[in-house]
Amino acid sequence: MLALKEPPIKMLYGNTNDASTIPDYIPSFLYPPKKSSKKHSFTSALHSGPFYEDGHLILANSFNTQASKDDKEHDIWNARVLKRLPGNYLVDVQRIWEGYDGRWLQNAPLLLRFETIDVVLSPEPNGKGILVWTGYLDTNAPIFVMRNNSQVGRETNERSCLQWLPYRREAHLIGKQVCQAHLLRLVSSEDMLTPTFVKTKGEKSNHSIFVLSLENNLSYSFLNKNGTLVMCTQ
Repeated sequence: MLALKEPPIKMLYGNTNDASTIPDYIPSFLYPPKKSSKKHSFTSALHSGPFYEDGHLILANSFNTQASKDDKEHDIWNARVLKRLPGNYLVDVQRIWEGYDGRWLQNAPLLLRFETIDVVLSPEPNGKGILVWTGYLDTNAPIFVMRNNSQVGRETNERSCLQWLPYRREAHLIGKQVCQAHLLRLVSSEDMLTPTFVKTKGEKSNHSIFVLSLENNLSYSFLNKNGTLVMCTQ
């Protein structure tokens, strides 16, 4: 019988899973822009963010598909939300913990929880880019690796024990006020001697980074390094 391994760092003061980031009222700018096609709107929402089934977050169908890459409105929507992050405080950083193996799950999303909204960063399968999703994530929901609608799916889910846990390796970021947040995409040009990243405005590129600037002139870049999210200090 497999025994669950405890996370490497104890949580002394609880976590934010039971604390809602949803305000008493949702400001009008947080409502998604209306789209002409209901089918397109449903498909974009389904494939760009969390997908729940029977109360479980289905990891294989969440945050890591190509739909949001092909939807310019998705980038415009995220830029609109990120533009209003300055002044907010970062209240938690979470990753997905595999209880059976006692390790942080690789090639998995990273949650940045702010006072008013959640920002989820997910590595793209190409090992170079990052997908960004903004909204409200239920970190209390149990996690399945894949849908439980096949024998392979059921066996895979039985062999895993996944849950969102605070990632205390980045605990020094918590409690800091946001100055800026941007998703930047690589622009290539024959006139450029060095790679240049610019704010996303619907342009598409295989290379992208997420930059978070906090108080006291602290700036951090989140990169996709061969399918794993890493954080670098600027």
